[in-house]
Amino acid sequence: MALKYIAADTIAFVVYGIIIGGIVTLVSEVWILDVKIEQFWKVRLLYILLAVPGARICGKLTNQLRAFLLGTSEHIVRKSIAEGLSLSLYKIPIYILCAIIFQVSGRQIGAASLMFLIWSMATGWIYGWILDRARLLLAPSPESKVPQAAYEKIS
Repeated sequence: MALKYIAADTIAFVVYGIIIGGIVTLVSEVWILDVKIEQFWKVRLLYILLAVPGARICGKLTNQLRAFLLGTSEHIVRKSIAEGLSLSLYKIPIYILCAIIFQVSGRQIGAASLMFLIWSMATGWIYGWILDRARLLLAPSPESKVPQAAYEKIS
């Protein structure tokens, strides 16, 4: 069962990254923050190599923050906050490490991290939705946080 969760969480992380991350990082880092294109691609490549294999950590962090913020309710705002926070807590430190390695300036790193925090908080619910669906399809269980009725509709 653990491999199914690893697969589901990795798929969700990658799909979210493709849908949301690609355009946002290119626009925010290269055009707005004036990061050199060579640095941008080096940072992105290292980031992908470090972040994707650990996507299950982000999924587990999402579970823990959902449990902490939601308790027994399914309040959509608190759920979205949990999802945005888990993305931020997982992704931003990896980005900072990669940017430091490739000598991106501290000002650019700080500004990019703030942008990523804001963007993750605004779009975290999309990651949560993708994560729930991926788990539902690959590893259905109580951890998938999708109502049983939804599972029955997909099956």
